[in-house]
Amino acid sequence: MTNPTDFSFLKISAAGNKFLIADGNPKFPVISDVVRILCQNQDGYKPDGVLWLERTSNESYKWHFYNADGSSAEMCGNAACGAVYYLKLKNFSEHGITFETISGPVSTFDVKDPFPLNCAVSVWMPKILKDDVSASVDGQPLVGVWIDSGVPHVVIEKPLVKYPTDSSWERKVRLHPMFGNKGTNVTYVFNTAKGVKAISYERGVEAFTDGCGTGALAAAFSTYRKQSPAAVKTAAPISVEMPGGTLKVTFLGRKAILQSPVKFHGLLEPTKG
Repeated sequence: MTNPTDFSFLKISAAGNKFLIADGNPKFPVISDVVRILCQNQDGYKPDGVLWLERTSNESYKWHFYNADGSSAEMCGNAACGAVYYLKLKNFSEHGITFETISGPVSTFDVKDPFPLNCAVSVWMPKILKDDVSASVDGQPLVGVWIDSGVPHVVIEKPLVKYPTDSSWERKVRLHPMFGNKGTNVTYVFNTAKGVKAISYERGVEAFTDGCGTGALAAAFSTYRKQSPAAVKTAAPISVEMPGGTLKVTFLGRKAILQSPVKFHGLLEPTKG
């Protein structure tokens, strides 16, 4: 049985999305309880999730990721970029590495951008789950497109006034029966004269977050497919501004490249007692 005090975590954020990342396999009897405790406010640093990287070979790591509420997540784009930075900080090779996520393999990708956008991953092309989402939720119209970018996002276009803060309606959308038992993330896309802005309500965090990698992928895909209705083809990077920073998404054939600005916030050392 693993003891929570056996792990030393690095505090790493990507586009404001905060994580605790450590080596190993979290073999806890009740992992959700441990994660909820770890994701309590740590001296002003409140994690959105916890990631353990279990090395399975020289080129691969098994992915153990949990949201702040203790639920398991299939994939997290910002955590993947944070994992690349984690390997750099630990002086492990980050080249040609694959993270074995529940959604599928996520690979590191070499880019020439300077820090903090030098941590990138290659993921599969997002796909449309439902092209014409239309419903009434709590008396308000829900119109959007449902996209799988590693995890599901219902993407809703809105004119930008300011980023929303109250999330009571988005909580109801997230739990709507049309999205199945696990529900969905909710991502707003604001197409402005200066480019794409977005914000995501994340399931498992149950709040708007400062950044969301899969939300940025979904927002970029939703935007770009309108520019090229027949197919998503190779294009210049699409910048997606979120409250915590600007991410870059590049579509290359059947792959999408995600870059997210990373930051190191310190250590959470194991405590013995």
